[in-house]
Amino acid sequence: EGPLDDRTSMVMDLADLDGSVESALELVAYKYLDRDVGFFQAHPSTTEHVVQFLHQQIQERLPADGPRLVKVEVAETRNNRFEAEGTSA
Repeated sequence: EGPLDDRTSMVMDLADLDGSVESALELVAYKYLDRDVGFFQAHPSTTEHVVQFLHQQIQERLPADGPRLVKVEVAETRNNRFEAEGTSA
């Protein structure tokens, strides 16, 4: 969420957003979360906490004067989805 760029009519360059997301995902990919990621030593590694953690990490990687991350969604299955909005955890 943020103002549109006059030149591109986009809030953020998608390559920059992809970089922020990939950087955040690297923190949890192929890890034993409860042991290897500090956040999960204090919070059980439920999907609810994973989505909160990812939201926080992605937002921190966005430019401070840039867009605000509105929502992150993690889908466990077709029927189980978890969302985080705003700052959490």
